[in-house]
Amino acid sequence: NLFDLMVWLSLSFAIVNSIGSPLIYKLFKPEFAAAAPVLAVHVWGSLFVFLGVASSQFLITEGYNKLTFVRTGVGAVINIALNFLLIPTMGMMGTAIATVIAYFSATFLILFIYV
Repeated sequence: NLFDLMVWLSLSFAIVNSIGSPLIYKLFKPEFAAAAPVLAVHVWGSLFVFLGVASSQFLITEGYNKLTFVRTGVGAVINIALNFLLIPTMGMMGTAIATVIAYFSATFLILFIYV
C-alpha cells in the first residue's frame, strides 16, 4: 500500500534526521550550528509532505483534482501568514514551525473541510 509505505519512509527519514542533527556540528563549520535545532523541527514536515503526495494520488483518481490544487494554495497561505507572525519573534525556528504547521494543514485539515 502506497500510503503505508509513505508513512514508514517519512517517519524513518524524520527520526534519522532528528537524531542525526548533531552531524551538522561535525560536518559543517561552526556558523551552521544554529541550523541543527531548526533542521530537527523542519524535518518533521516531511512526514506531511510524503502523506500529501500519497493522498494526492488517491484524490486525483477519485476525481478531486481541484482539491489538490486548493490544499496546496491553502498550505502556502498558511505558511506565509505564520512566517509573518513567527519570524519576528522566533527567527529561523519560526520558519520551521510555520512550515510544519502549513504542511500539516494542507495535508489533513483541508481534507476534513472538503471531503
